[in-house]
Amino acid sequence: MRKMTITEGLAEIKLATKKMDTHLNGVLKYSNRSEQLTDPLEKRGGSVAFVKSERQAISDLQKNIIGIRIAINKANMATPLVIEGESKTVAEWLIWRREVSNLQQKHNTQIAHAINVARTQANSGKVKEEKYNLVVNLDEKELHDEQLKLDTILSTLDGKLSMHNAVTVIEI
Repeated sequence: MRKMTITEGLAEIKLATKKMDTHLNGVLKYSNRSEQLTDPLEKRGGSVAFVKSERQAISDLQKNIIGIRIAINKANMATPLVIEGESKTVAEWLIWRREVSNLQQKHNTQIAHAINVARTQANSGKVKEEKYNLVVNLDEKELHDEQLKLDTILSTLDGKLSMHNAVTVIEI
């Protein structure tokens, strides 16, 4: 078992991905040749052995990436993080940021825009050629405060995640 921080693990994943590309280039370069040509790697065991070795290296790197990702996921599932009074695991915060926060921002913006358009129409007399009193069926201050809280959470979250990644040790 090896120990490393999540930050180190993420860096190792990047490096492994680059190494896989290098190994793949070797496979592509020596995967075939004309039968009439001399094997350029003959003195080093031959192209067949080289290609086999490069493919094994790619497989090993893939397994390493999977191991690191699983260790990171386990740590993220077990680590709670409190932001603006909301407690979620790191894994939940990551999912929220990737899949929910943008939707929340979009919905809040669309609701505020719809209210502003309706308010403008009500005050301009364009609806049925007369002005009318607009009824808004939600608390606009609450909507505004929700957006401010969302902005604060998003700006705080990245810093807390960076700190979590720097100090959390995983075992692979």
